Amino acid sequence: KEYIENRSIPYLYSAKKLHPFCIDQDLFIIQQEITKNNFRRLGAEEYFSKKKILLNRFGDRINAAYAEYPIAYSTYLYCLILKDDNYYYFITALLNSDLCNYYVHLFDRKRVDGNYSNIDLLAIRNIPLPKELDK
Repeated sequence: KEYIENRSIPYLYSAKKLHPFCIDQDLFIIQQEITKNNFRRLGAEEYFSKKKILLNRFGDRINAAYAEYPIAYSTYLYCLILKDDNYYYFITALLNSDLCNYYVHLFDRKRVDGNYSNIDLLAIRNIPLPKELDK
């Protein structure tokens, strides 16, 4: 649970620690423990080092936070890595917006009235975005 300088990175296991625009960090993982045995992703350490938007899979609304630092996360969360670094703040704000949550809830949310209402990554990819974004 302790941060060891230059040896560990934050580890986000539960989506309960993910809030709109921020992440509560209370767990850490030693970098040498990020292996194929502990994580299903090949090259997980490199993957966790990239800039990313993390968002919850379950719950009433989307909570998204941008992480530009290395952070490991469990399969209870989705990760978006964008081709253009300039859009990270915009996409994070869009995912946290009431309009986006209304759209996803209306068209793509699974088991809306159940205990584990969820969204899949395809629903996130299908959120309509303008083709051209001006300032």
